[in-house]
Amino acid sequence: MCCIPVWIPTWHAASVPLTSPPVPHRSPWVTGIGLAFFFFNLCLFAMNTVLLSLRFYLRPQSFLTSFTDQFESLFISASVSSAFFVPVLLICS
Repeated sequence: MCCIPVWIPTWHAASVPLTSPPVPHRSPWVTGIGLAFFFFNLCLFAMNTVLLSLRFYLRPQSFLTSFTDQFESLFISASVSSAFFVPVLLICS
């Protein structure tokens, strides 16, 4: 099993401010790009919510199948564990 150190994902996040020091942090175009990504993410979230709701409405048996399917049920355990661990990490930090 491959173990990835915890600090490797932070490389990318730390490289953004280090490689762009001349960019002002409050320039209008940076705010515009941030807002564009924010609204794009909102649209993707709404689309996923609507399509998932339609799936369960049109095929009611797929709701129970999503809990017992070998691959699809992995999402449920991941979402339950993240719903527990994220508040714990926020409280502890």
